[in-house]
Amino acid sequence: MTISAWILRQFPSDGVRRRQWKALVHKHRKMNLWIQPGGHVEHTENPWQALAHELHEETGYSIDQLSVLQPWDRLPDGIHDL
Repeated sequence: MTISAWILRQFPSDGVRRRQWKALVHKHRKMNLWIQPGGHVEHTENPWQALAHELHEETGYSIDQLSVLQPWDRLPDGIHDL
């Protein structure tokens, strides 16, 4: 099983253009594609733990630096999430 997340950031306007949203991607070393951060869920972790370590490995962000946009009522226990 794999896990991934989109990290979005809104940049302020520069006077000419309106605010812009940009997505953080990285170049996958084996597939040679630009993709969102993520990776395999190890047998010792749940999806949230896997996402936390993959985000830190691939972007340098820790999970507490980011806001989750998925509604919390759909995240019952952090194990059976989609």
